[in-house]
Amino acid sequence: MTNPVLLAYYSPVKLEPYQNPQDARTRAVALGASLTMARGTVLGQKTSDGKYYPYATGNSDGTETARGLLVYTCVTDSDGNVILGDTGTVVDLTHAFETTAEIYESGTFLESDLTGLDSGAITDLGAREAGISTSKYIVIPN
Repeated sequence: MTNPVLLAYYSPVKLEPYQNPQDARTRAVALGASLTMARGTVLGQKTSDGKYYPYATGNSDGTETARGLLVYTCVTDSDGNVILGDTGTVVDLTHAFETTAEIYESGTFLESDLTGLDSGAITDLGAREAGISTSKYIVIPN
């Protein structure tokens, strides 16, 4: 008997709500091409193509307005296809490339789990801050 060979590895890293996960809401969005993003990245929607990219307050292309939080760590290829996980090089034969990714539009999240969060993003998301120190979190209402 021969040993089995691992052909692929499927272990996407997910942003979990800090409290009340039943209140968190997601939706599917198209992401821009050639991106590598961690779970919890604050995203904005570019007006020219309608796709989502990392939020940045200094931009003037639509991505200066925060629209949601990336649920899974992922990589996009040159066509914007989504590969869950952080390398994008190993394709799981049981999962094809996705054309969309999930974002949270509401929920409660630890600020330390979020990338790109600033006071402008908190305002854009209609969120409020609570907690202190390492337990500081935001609540994005439904």
